Amino acid sequence: MVALEEELAARGVIFDTGWNLLDGTRDWELDESLEGPLSAKQVLARLSETGVRYTVLREPTLRKLGGRSQYGIGDVLRVPLRAPGRFCFGRILAIRETGWILIEVYRLTAQSNPPMETLRDTDWIIKGYTTDEGIAQGSWKVIGHLPVEGVPSVPPFWVRDPLTGTLVLYEDPFHQVPRKTNEAEIRSLRAQHRGALGHGAVEIEATKKLGEAGLL
Repeated sequence: MVALEEELAARGVIFDTGWNLLDGTRDWELDESLEGPLSAKQVLARLSETGVRYTVLREPTLRKLGGRSQYGIGDVLRVPLRAPGRFCFGRILAIRETGWILIEVYRLTAQSNPPMETLRDTDWIIKGYTTDEGIAQGSWKVIGHLPVEGVPSVPPFWVRDPLTGTLVLYEDPFHQVPRKTNEAEIRSLRAQHRGALGHGAVEIEATKKLGEAGLL
């Protein structure tokens, strides 16, 4: 799959992709994200030529939740962890019109809101895109504001190909063009193990990483 994605990218065919965290399959979004000289049918035809088995799913457009809370770049969020009474804290670095926000989650846990000055001097432990559903549903609370200076950087993310075991790096979670990598490069780039996460997955990943860091 990775080799085929590299072949298509070299031909100028780019589309949103990602790993399905539930069953380990590879998802290709051949809808409005598809760019390049091939149509969705032509991409699927090329996939069939390789002998890869696939399933086509046609999903209806999801209705966004009404009455979303207001939030903006620089807002600091309190995020519940999967540990009773404990929270982590993150900052919104950028906003996409499609309901995705770029956040950094700080390397800190607490049972109450910390001073903004404390967070300003704290390094991040997770940095990437997630949905704004946690804010819309009210489980993620805006508790303060720290201005974002300049254009925020987005670390790449990596996955391990389930078929070959190859480590693969992606620079952009929305237009995924893969390239091979190794553990040393992953550490040096602070690459994340996921591209874009649902808000619940952020809570799980933050609980895991903060626990490993001895902060829970």
